[in-house]
Parts: sequence; structure tokens; C-alpha cells
Amino acid sequence: MKRRIEDIMEMSKNKLLVESQYWGCVDFYRYSKDFNEIVFEKHEHFVKASYRNRCEIATPDGVLKLSVPIKNGRNKKQIVSDTEIFYVENWQKQHWDSLCSAYRSSPYFEYYEDDLQPLYEKKFKYLLDLNEATFNWAKERLDFSMKHSYSEKFSKVPTEDYTDFRSFILPKAEKSKNPFKNNPVKYIQVFGERTGFFPNLCILDLLFAEGPNAANLLGME
Repeated sequence: MKRRIEDIMEMSKNKLLVESQYWGCVDFYRYSKDFNEIVFEKHEHFVKASYRNRCEIATPDGVLKLSVPIKNGRNKKQIVSDTEIFYVENWQKQHWDSLCSAYRSSPYFEYYEDDLQPLYEKKFKYLLDLNEATFNWAKERLDFSMKHSYSEKFSKVPTEDYTDFRSFILPKAEKSKNPFKNNPVKYIQVFGERTGFFPNLCILDLLFAEGPNAANLLGME
């Protein structure tokens, strides 16, 4: 039986079933830290307007959405494991230039820059492979010790061994079931004095602002 948000907050440590995300937002890492294992769903149909191929960063003009273009993006029955990245445009350079422009003056951008840039030079064929690379990169910087795996088959209602968190956190607030939406992780953002605070951006925003202290803010230590 699928658990309500109130039940989820009282869960014991087990497996978290969640969609694969491009970088993943702050609250994804904040929530998933309490589980022994993350199981990424690879047999679902690709869902648009989600963090599966999108992340959000802070700029002086507001929140900027960075989207990874995918092949056959209008195919509603495309399985995530088969979803390929579209390279007709140099989206990697666009994303990297946007990150540099937005975060060059942040406290920890240069600290991570040399390790991060190679991710925007490697040509990943599948979206899942790109997302796993970004997850592993962030996981290492956060000293995130839990293991992760992929689902073996699609189950609309998974067994009780799993907490089903698929599509709980979405970019559109009215569709999101984010349990932390009224209690965001607060920290000083680069343009915060000018724009105000933007909650739940991608994990890079927190890392560039707080560096090694990011894990502490997420409650991981």
C-alpha cells in the first residue's frame, strides 16, 4: 500500500524508490539520507516537467532551468532506460557556461571546478548514465555512504520493503508533494541580497555556497 506523506516521515530505514534525476534538488538529498539504499526507477515512462532531465540554479535574474535535451521527447511511452540524450545543440557548453556565470563568485565554485568540468565534456549516450554520474559526483562530495541500485521491473505499487518517492518532488509547486516545502534548508546564496532566497535548487547551489558544510546542513552529520 502506498504510504501517505505523514507515514513517510515516520519510516524506518529501508529502500527509497525514486526517479533518476539530473543533479537532484536539495530536498532529494535531504530526504534520501535517512535510507539505507536508493533504488532508482529505470522502467517507468519518461515524465516531462520533472527533475529527470532538469535542474534549477540561481542567477541574478532569478531561477534558471537547465534542461538536458532528449531524443524523441514527445514520445510519451518512452522508457527511461532507453531515453537517449540529444546532441544537436551543444547543451553541455550551455550548461557549463551558465554554471560558471552564476557561481564563479560563490565561495566554493573554484574548489569544485576542476572535478566538475569533465562531466560536461563526456558524451553520455543515455540520460540514466548522465544522471548516475551527477549523483555519484554529489554523493562523493557530500560523503554520502548509502548504496544505490536500479529497479528490476516496474511496479505501480511496490512492496513494503520500499518507500515510494517517485515524482514526489517536482518543479511545479502545485504538483509537488515535497514534505519539506514549508521548511527549506536555508543558506546564503550568491545573489540572495538582490533576489531573495530560492528554496530547493539543485544540489550544486548548496555545494557552491557551503562546500563541505553542505552535508551538515542536510543533517547528514
